[in-house]
Amino acid sequence: MKFRLIPLVAVVASLTAMSAHAEGPIDGKVYGKLRLSADYVRTETSGTTTNTNELKSHASRIGFKGATKLEGYNNLSVIYQAEYGIDGQINNGNNWSARNTFLGLKGDFGTLIGGRHDTPMKSSQGKVDQFNDVDGDFASIMNGENRLNQLVMYTTPSLSGLKASVAYVMSKDNAANSNNKNTQKNGISAAVMMDAGMFYGAVAYDQNIANANTLRVTGVVTPVSDLQLGAMWQRTKCNDSTLSSCAPTNGASASDSENGYLVSAGYSIGAATLKAEYGDSDIYKLGLAKYKKDASIGADYKLAKNTKVEGWVTQLKKDNGDKTTYIALGMEHKF
Repeated sequence: MKFRLIPLVAVVASLTAMSAHAEGPIDGKVYGKLRLSADYVRTETSGTTTNTNELKSHASRIGFKGATKLEGYNNLSVIYQAEYGIDGQINNGNNWSARNTFLGLKGDFGTLIGGRHDTPMKSSQGKVDQFNDVDGDFASIMNGENRLNQLVMYTTPSLSGLKASVAYVMSKDNAANSNNKNTQKNGISAAVMMDAGMFYGAVAYDQNIANANTLRVTGVVTPVSDLQLGAMWQRTKCNDSTLSSCAPTNGASASDSENGYLVSAGYSIGAATLKAEYGDSDIYKLGLAKYKKDASIGADYKLAKNTKVEGWVTQLKKDNGDKTTYIALGMEHKF
């Protein structure tokens, strides 16, 4: 795998050098972050308990992005991004994974892109998830956190904090069935979001995204500068009950709609932030999530603008009483 790393390192070095010395069409930057934690993991399944320790990478990444103005076209720019996950450098797995990678146009009309990107529903969560990308991520109990290929997305300009996004996901990569990846069905994801400073709200809907029809409502309030409170409610139904990705359990039917909710809080004291989160969802009954309950508490401490240390305790629980508990201490650095 070392030989695969050499070309990427050369590209990064070249782009960094060019962006430092060139002017004009090279309007971009190299960016990324490393986020690692040491975890103690206790798993209790069917009366059997196992304890393990592991070093984990949480959405570590490196990317290239930028915008180039088109001469002769008023306020019109080409925008691009190529981002790669590098979790495998720690987990001894696949070293590189595709993240948001796209090409598009941005102007007074809004933004139009094509490629691989988070769906509008995934983006609509805002900052409600205090444990995003780590063990307590609410994706353990809810579906809808999709980053898809074959996506064309339009986002309106912001009007006093109000904007909307709609994405069309082509059937070639609208994966929903382990036995037949091409379901020959296109999908649509849309969201309306309002960011008014002290309040953030969003309503999002997926139609046949990964074989699910999903409605999500999110709200985050900041009543005082140091306190953030959030809540999310979601309802999900299988789009096609004949596909293997819809696997009802616990007495549920493939035609049922299942609900889930999440509440969260964060409180800052100087450079430290205390946070907590709790979620309960029946979406697992459709086979579209793994756990029923997600409870986490934790704290961050900023060492510098782009560097923090963090710790958390998370417990994920199934309906039958099986549970997994994480106790973690980690660090994140952005560059």
